[in-house]
Amino acid sequence: MDEYTRFLFVHTNRIPESVVTLSFDRFLVPKPTKTYVLYGPDFSITKEFIEEKYNQYEIDTSNFIIQSDIDFLVEHNLHEEYKDIYKFGGWIAQQLFKFVAIDTCKEDHMLIQDCDSFAVKPYHYFNNRNPNVFLTKNEKHSPQYYYYLQRLLNITKQTQDNFVSEFMPITRSLWLSIKWKIKDRIGLDWYHSMLNEFSKDKSEQVWFSEYELIGNWYMHLQKHIGVTFIEQKRCEHTPEKLNLDKHNCLTQIRQLEFEDVDNIIKTIEQKINEQA
Repeated sequence: MDEYTRFLFVHTNRIPESVVTLSFDRFLVPKPTKTYVLYGPDFSITKEFIEEKYNQYEIDTSNFIIQSDIDFLVEHNLHEEYKDIYKFGGWIAQQLFKFVAIDTCKEDHMLIQDCDSFAVKPYHYFNNRNPNVFLTKNEKHSPQYYYYLQRLLNITKQTQDNFVSEFMPITRSLWLSIKWKIKDRIGLDWYHSMLNEFSKDKSEQVWFSEYELIGNWYMHLQKHIGVTFIEQKRCEHTPEKLNLDKHNCLTQIRQLEFEDVDNIIKTIEQKINEQA
């Protein structure tokens, strides 16, 4: 039986969003066999607190491993190797943590997911063991995203659309090919190659996308992947403004408090039923 490992990345001020996201796990096909919930950077938040909140909303955590980013590194004896992971701030650190997580995973099939985006229709993130990726139509991002494609992988942008959907299925073989390509091009392992390239960036903010790196590499290799096109995601935090586009299977929710969660879940369920 194939194993499907999900890594869900939770900023500590978005735990309410993660509750909403996990409440719609039934739309993930296949169901992840194991979920790592990795949180940071506020380490005053504990895994016990997160578990309590998930249990309060009846989220099945039987196959969950909930850890802070740092505890994850310590458990895998990687805290010294990645001691500079926050050098370029929390946003870049979270993207680097995603690569660290998949690098430690021994399973062939993995899913990276951010805590504020979720499917509202069945999403087959692997079809016949082949990744099925989201592409957002006609959405542009910082040119720096594509600068790092050239610097790290020596490729150009492969599509006019973009892969920044907060979901990315990835196979172990694809990740190993990325590691090999970066080391072949830069001469350093993937992590130190990225830090080295980021350190050359003189702008106020390093703009880099893990989703663009993985997605464009898929296309460059012409791997067998599926593509699900989506429009720009809705991002609302009040139920009356929430608009689930009937043509999309993905939505996003932000700026929640715990007192909002029940009402948001109820509203989304109603809108899903109206479109059924």
